[in-house]
Amino acid sequence: MISYSHDTTLIVASIAISMVAAFSGLALTNNISRLPGKQRKALIVMSSFVLGGGIWSMHFVAMLAHQLSVPVYYDVFQTLSSALVAILVVGTALLLLHFTSRSPLILVVSGLILATGILSMHYIGMLGIRGVEPEFSAISMVVACIVACLMGAAAIRVAYGNRSKQNIVAGALLMGFSVVVVHYTAMHGTTFVQSSEVFSGESAVLATGTLAVIVTLAVFVICGSFLLAAATFLTTADHRNAPATSTDYPSGSSGNNLPLSAAATPPQNTDNATAGGLAGAAPVQVGDEVAATTSTPSLTPLESIKIPFEKDKAIGYAMYSDVAAIRADGHYTHLYTRDGTRFCPWSITEAEQRLGSYGFHRTHRSYLVNVNAIAGYEKRKETGICWFENYPNLTSVPVSRNRIISLIKTLDAAEPQH
Repeated sequence: MISYSHDTTLIVASIAISMVAAFSGLALTNNISRLPGKQRKALIVMSSFVLGGGIWSMHFVAMLAHQLSVPVYYDVFQTLSSALVAILVVGTALLLLHFTSRSPLILVVSGLILATGILSMHYIGMLGIRGVEPEFSAISMVVACIVACLMGAAAIRVAYGNRSKQNIVAGALLMGFSVVVVHYTAMHGTTFVQSSEVFSGESAVLATGTLAVIVTLAVFVICGSFLLAAATFLTTADHRNAPATSTDYPSGSSGNNLPLSAAATPPQNTDNATAGGLAGAAPVQVGDEVAATTSTPSLTPLESIKIPFEKDKAIGYAMYSDVAAIRADGHYTHLYTRDGTRFCPWSITEAEQRLGSYGFHRTHRSYLVNVNAIAGYEKRKETGICWFENYPNLTSVPVSRNRIISLIKTLDAAEPQH
């Protein structure tokens, strides 16, 4: 067995890299669900490179800290393959989280996929070592797998169970820490023996010095992403909590900006509303999930007054006037209220059918907005944006090019008569 020593500075650096990469990747995906599909995919690709590259960089910085008493090299193909595996697996988890409904099952599956990426990257990278041969303890491998699955699932659950700023930071810390714990748990049961393999000058291997340069470049990219993510994250947080100003919500001084002094008045036909609300449209409780009814019944105004949402495995109801916007999420939707975001079993089409008579307007294929809640509107080239005040998880909603005219007419009709 070959003796070794540890470089404490590099160990600390590996931990810091893992934490920075985890925060950068999760912060970059904050609020991307309200972006158009292409922008969302681009940010997911960027986040995948940051998270996957961070896992890879953490591993090899930690390996550089594990200083063996004999020269070692790293196979080029396996070393780069380990990075590719980490990026692809992390990207798969992010695609699930941002392009499907975030049910409890999806959160668990995404966490397990993340754990698979961490473990695969670690052992592929370890098998790429040349000059020595790693021998893995079965016990340490089993423990590392268990730790990776538990901590990966927990990190995703914390970061995506509730997409608040505090949860994202907590989830990032847990995710970064999970990478570190998995690595050092696996390394605790790993020993190295002398290899009889001989390298020629043409061997496709990396010396530790060359690997250090590559890892340093990767860390520079991660640090740059961290600055971008942190700036965006903090700016978004301040903008959400700041009171409305002329900068936040442009006045109507130009032709592109339309001030709103009033909103459309919904029909005054709610006197006979009952606490039951949604006759014939109640969602079905299936285990821990809420499923929408398979067919849309005939609609009456009384059925459209309250909107169902899932809360603690039960069904709650929100008054339509308390909802600022509704965002499509697969076959379901999310409600934006002053109390936060709620999961709703209605599809965006069903929500539009039920709430169209109550001042809700379709501005985008993924958004339905309550005209009563709009604080301002701005036209931007061929598209537009609606602003909202005092909604913690909602600052603006996009307006599609083909829906601008109808929205402007709706807003103009909402102006008081002089």
